[in-house]
Amino acid sequence: MPSSPEPEPSLLSVFNNSIKKFFKGRKKAADSSESSNLRETLEELIEEHIEDGGQPIPSDERELLGNLVNFTELTAADVMIPRVDIVALTLDSTEEDLLATFTRTRMQRIPVYRHTLDEILGVLHVQDVLAWKASGKKLNIKNMMKEVLFISPAMRALDLMYSLRQNGSRLAIVVDEFGGVDGLVSLTTIVEKIVGNIHDDQVEMEDELHKKPDGSIVADGRFALEEIEESMGLDLMVEDLEDEIETIGGLVSSLAGRVPVRGELIHHPKLPVQFEVVEADPRKVKRVKIRIAG
Repeated sequence: MPSSPEPEPSLLSVFNNSIKKFFKGRKKAADSSESSNLRETLEELIEEHIEDGGQPIPSDERELLGNLVNFTELTAADVMIPRVDIVALTLDSTEEDLLATFTRTRMQRIPVYRHTLDEILGVLHVQDVLAWKASGKKLNIKNMMKEVLFISPAMRALDLMYSLRQNGSRLAIVVDEFGGVDGLVSLTTIVEKIVGNIHDDQVEMEDELHKKPDGSIVADGRFALEEIEESMGLDLMVEDLEDEIETIGGLVSSLAGRVPVRGELIHHPKLPVQFEVVEADPRKVKRVKIRIAG
């Protein structure tokens, strides 16, 4: 019985093999001046696929391939979790706090700091926490910690991915020129930057901005201020504010002069606009309702 023809490999599988070869090539060329260009490799593969009469690329794959090509231009600052969203533990955390934090967040790795987030000492892995719990020994966070990688915001995300893989680490702390912590990057956040935009980010974007029948808008605190202004046809920025504000949550906090609490009403100083804090924590405004006062 004649064997059926083998299915044509998908373009994504070809990309996967290409990326593997890219990293192997970087490892071999580590001591030389030669360096592969992943962007050129990806673009060449797309062109070859089209020229060879390959099957049409589904829309989700097209978006993923576009993300991969653009990924070569991203830096650590583009893919990091911002400082305000970092979940971390103090060196003197209690057993209850440690277990509760891992359980609540379901994270595999959590940074540990001494007094402030700018004094990160290492990282705790959930496997080490589970091993400690099973041993019945007294908690000693310092002995359980692993070293953490510190990087510049300007480091290319592609180089960071290579460094994390090469060093066997999966987490890096982004620090500014003065040693202050700007954010956190893991292999997971890098991968999500590539593939997350196709699924998760689309769902999140729909949930971030809601126009209500009464004309009000409910927005995620991280929503771009410029987009809110375009949606409402108003210039919400205030000249007196010195800070560079990019999000609606940042504007509300700046107008209040602090992080307001849930339920608090903040009035715009020059426009008949009210901001109601729908959700907030001690560090940031997480959700806000915007309406024109009648």
